[in-house]
Amino acid sequence: LDEDCVHTLGVGHSFEWNDVSCGSCHNFTCSEDLDECVGNNHDCSKNGICTNTHGSYKCHCTSGYSGDGRSCADIDECSLSNECDSSATCQNTDGSYTCSCMNGYTGDGKTCRDVDECTLNSHDCDANAKCSNTPGSFTCQCDHNSGYYGDGKTCSVHRGLDDSSIIGGDTSKMSQLNSWLNSRLQSASKSYWKRCYRASYNGWNSETFHRHCDDLGPTVTIIRAHGYIF
Repeated sequence: LDEDCVHTLGVGHSFEWNDVSCGSCHNFTCSEDLDECVGNNHDCSKNGICTNTHGSYKCHCTSGYSGDGRSCADIDECSLSNECDSSATCQNTDGSYTCSCMNGYTGDGKTCRDVDECTLNSHDCDANAKCSNTPGSFTCQCDHNSGYYGDGKTCSVHRGLDDSSIIGGDTSKMSQLNSWLNSRLQSASKSYWKRCYRASYNGWNSETFHRHCDDLGPTVTIIRAHGYIF
């Protein structure tokens, strides 16, 4: 029903009743509603939507905001359930959010797939190492069967040093010692180290050591004492 209005000056005059224009009053009733939303005669939030009703209006917040429509606050979707993939990061924005796949993954953020760096050859493994794909990353391992040792990204041949009973099973120490000794090699591809003396086998006498190792060229002596290696 149309709302009643006060009519004292006769038809043709304009009156207001509850924000309703009474310019077309007949028989003391208003026949036209004032659309506050079109005339911007409302107090809805800038992040809200105004919906006209008969003789009034309603406010409600737009998607991404919460409140009563007159006051609307941004919703942090990242702290709530959202559509980002488990392998993506969520970034809250004003009224919305964005999803970005983590390093090692590709996609639109809502769907992320693992990148196989080994197949794409986008890894930094040494040429003498094996690349193994893992979720979101990859690992590198030097080819020990071919005599290469290291961290997988740098592999080098120890050329006989793996025969040491002290460091032969320690790839980290083998790699470090090998890097120190490379400058002493006559040929980076052909030179190798040959064990000339082992105290536990040849004897602990110093004369025995010199008899086995003197005049053989550059010599590396590896000693372990009281838990220390030098």
